[in-house]
Amino acid sequence: MATLLANTAAGQRAADRLTTVNDAKAFFATIGLDSVTVQVTDDDLSHLRHFRDRVRTILAASTVESAVADLNDLLREAEPLVKLDRSDLDGQWHWHLAVTSDADVIRRLQLVVVPSLLAMARTFGISRFRSCTTDSCTGMFVDASRGGRRRFCDPARCGNRAHVAAHRARRNPTS
Repeated sequence: MATLLANTAAGQRAADRLTTVNDAKAFFATIGLDSVTVQVTDDDLSHLRHFRDRVRTILAASTVESAVADLNDLLREAEPLVKLDRSDLDGQWHWHLAVTSDADVIRRLQLVVVPSLLAMARTFGISRFRSCTTDSCTGMFVDASRGGRRRFCDPARCGNRAHVAAHRARRNPTS
């Protein structure tokens, strides 16, 4: 979800995809937040764009300390309600993060995105927060692959284009 948000920014690959309230509603629908029950305002759009910029900064951080500090700031701003309770499914104790019922959509989104990025930073380190290596793309991604060797934000799109270009270069070395 973090990279879906980060990749809505303008770049060489595409124009900014969060310029209107309807764009924001479409984004929320894409990630499963029901845009019909969520009234997205111009203020929400502005906050969403700001949150996106902060997520992009975190994904591009050069040190784990700066990434974690920024993530902790975002988590604190979301004002989570934290509780521990026993699951009905397996009887085990589980942490739960929630927001108050009157929380805006951005705080709800923060509460999903930030703990996920913190878990990725803890598990893999921020070296797995990456930018696409294709010259014509500004996409970002979190490499959760086993080997940690992923190079493209979208292997089917950017990866395929890079491999086709390399193949063509090998076939016609003079062009």
